Amino acid sequence: MIKKAFFFVLLLFLLNLYLKGQTCCSGGVPISNSLGLPFSSKSSFQASVSYDYHNLNTLFQEKERLEDKSRERETHTSLIQLGTVFNNGLSFETLIPYIIQERKIATTIGTDIARTSGLGNVLGLVNYQKQIKYSILSVGIGLKAPTGSIDNRNSLGILLNADLQPRTGSWDVLPVFRWVRSLKNKPNTSIYSTVIAAVKGTDKEYQQGLSYKFGNEQQLTLGLSSQQYFLKSLWNTGVGLRFRNVQKNETNGQIVSSTGGRWLLLNGNIGYWLIPEKSNLTISADIPVYNGINGLQNVPTYRLNCSIYCLLNYKEKKK
Repeated sequence: MIKKAFFFVLLLFLLNLYLKGQTCCSGGVPISNSLGLPFSSKSSFQASVSYDYHNLNTLFQEKERLEDKSRERETHTSLIQLGTVFNNGLSFETLIPYIIQERKIATTIGTDIARTSGLGNVLGLVNYQKQIKYSILSVGIGLKAPTGSIDNRNSLGILLNADLQPRTGSWDVLPVFRWVRSLKNKPNTSIYSTVIAAVKGTDKEYQQGLSYKFGNEQQLTLGLSSQQYFLKSLWNTGVGLRFRNVQKNETNGQIVSSTGGRWLLLNGNIGYWLIPEKSNLTISADIPVYNGINGLQNVPTYRLNCSIYCLLNYKEKKK
């Protein structure tokens, strides 16, 4: 069963790479949203492979939804996460994304299609976790490096906008705080919270004579998760709300119009343990509850994610 699940997610991952000649993705849900592999109390190695599809075909002007289908955007992200946990509570995690983006704008003379693909910003994260009775606290600091391409052009040779490039071209710092608490009377049920901030750097070589800075952002997630046996198998289920606030982008210190905003999204997920506490297959979905953007923008319509996670405990040395 675990082999079938692994090859299923791997197929989606490779299909995403193949699709780069046919379709693309645009920025939407940030890669930092995937930060944080599951907590582990033992020295271990963790790995996750996932495929993420983000549909942004809903057009908003400020808080008003427009019945306009002339603008479409999609994101396809293949993501590899690798992490190691040490006995002293320290852990290290890295995320390696491959991003495909597509934007379509219909006009009276035809449809303008912009596509980009490539390695996104690689992110490294150092965490320290501590268990206090029924709670686990984790504090971390991440660094996102400007790997990948930032000079993709359209069919006419014109450099595409920064939000269509696979990487940002800047170094970003991400403080991360996570908290999980098991309910005293229901130890298999937990409430959790995640706070992520992204302090964005400036790409000083965006274009000749121009710099570009994506807006700083903050994310707050609150949710409830549960683990139970059903049909002789172990399952995880969860539901949560995520609030995301993004400041406006800047070029040469000047505000870029129609950037930044606030979003509230509802998340639901279900996971099947292929090997209890060692490997699971998870499917999750996001739908927007509230959109409050600046100017005219495509906003999330829905997001789907499929991932497979594996944990390998290190052998303890005999004393």
